Amino acid sequence: MACEGHVCAFAKLPNEAAPKPPTTTETTAAKADDKKKRTEIVFDDIRRRLSLIPAGLDVGEAFISPDGKTAVMIAGAAGQANLYSWSLDETARERPVARQLTTTAGAKADVSFSPDSKEAFYLDAGRIQAVTLDRRETRAVAVTAELDVDFAKEKTIVFDQAWRLLRDHFFDPDFNGVDWKGARAAVEPYIAAARTPDEMRRIASLMIGELNASHLGINGPGGGGGGGGVGHLGVDFDWAQYEKTGTLRITRVIPLGPAALAGLKPDELIVSVDGELTKPPANLDALLENKVNRRTVLGIAKVEGAIVKPSHDVPVLPISMTTERGLRYRQWVDERRAYVARYSLPAITRSLARMMVETFCGTFNVAMSRLASLTLGRKIASSKSNTIGGSRREPSIRSTIAGPIGSTSLYRRMTSNFETWTRDARCRAASSAKPAALAA
Repeated sequence: MACEGHVCAFAKLPNEAAPKPPTTTETTAAKADDKKKRTEIVFDDIRRRLSLIPAGLDVGEAFISPDGKTAVMIAGAAGQANLYSWSLDETARERPVARQLTTTAGAKADVSFSPDSKEAFYLDAGRIQAVTLDRRETRAVAVTAELDVDFAKEKTIVFDQAWRLLRDHFFDPDFNGVDWKGARAAVEPYIAAARTPDEMRRIASLMIGELNASHLGINGPGGGGGGGGVGHLGVDFDWAQYEKTGTLRITRVIPLGPAALAGLKPDELIVSVDGELTKPPANLDALLENKVNRRTVLGIAKVEGAIVKPSHDVPVLPISMTTERGLRYRQWVDERRAYVARYSLPAITRSLARMMVETFCGTFNVAMSRLASLTLGRKIASSKSNTIGGSRREPSIRSTIAGPIGSTSLYRRMTSNFETWTRDARCRAASSAKPAALAA
């Protein structure tokens, strides 16, 4: 028997009888079984027949077990994605609730079930894990596999898919005035010369950037914390100097990046990666391939004037492109926050202070003038509005002040301060008059 894909060809072996063709009865039974197994979905009025699951979670994906009694969801809660199960058994006595199956911080994906529906398999940060739906016990599934990828073919296929995806689904048929076929022709030779996936994606981003539209880009596949992908050091280089001399001189170190944690400084040179020189025709991305979260030794040389000192080894732990992008964004936010604090905060503080002083002084002056009017016996309200049962009633200090101020608590504070001020004034007057009486 020779098989290719899902098609098999049977060859007659020597001294082997030819297989008998199936009888009519067998053929009819097989067709009947296929007809029984076939599931047809009736879409008419399906909205009236569906049932919503009140999980109370931010559900991303849901998977139904083979027996149809359990749904496993990849859902987020408190900013962390985990697996949750939900009973679909209509004969169950207890009301279904979302039961958390996992508690790890890694990204979850690709849920599948065991044939008996008692265990679920999934990817956690790129690693295969299994969890029992009943006891919620997790275990790692040991898998060892190697995959050889022909990058020379893969990069052209990925680039072609990205170009065709935007060709078929970009919102503007005129591509914001860009000749989309011409943009591909201009970038394609550089894609053919790319030596790493990250380099290919950076070149493709130049083509995508021509559209000048937001939320567009090309990213690498999601993965776990292993060593796959190109490692990043969290530094910027002087590329003009690299074009002239072939040396990688650091111009900026990203805070909290691998280089910053290793103590690297601007103007230092990276001359080697794990003993391999970085000068052309070497490619830094190629030297950092499969180095994510793996100990890597950099050869660092310091420059004093025109003299390059002998290099020394510095161990680092490269990070993924996504992690480095997050660190760069954090640095950008910190720089903008410092800029605003440096140039805007003093002016805002002065404006607020001036406004508060002017408001308080204006309110305080109004209150003090009314207090003075009451003290001198001036009539503030008309006799008609202040007459009750034939007797006159002077407005109280509290109602007089609380009116323009509109706050009883503020009235209490101001009257307390006023009483304290008047008491201190009387004390000062008495102390100054006492020596005069003694002298007399």
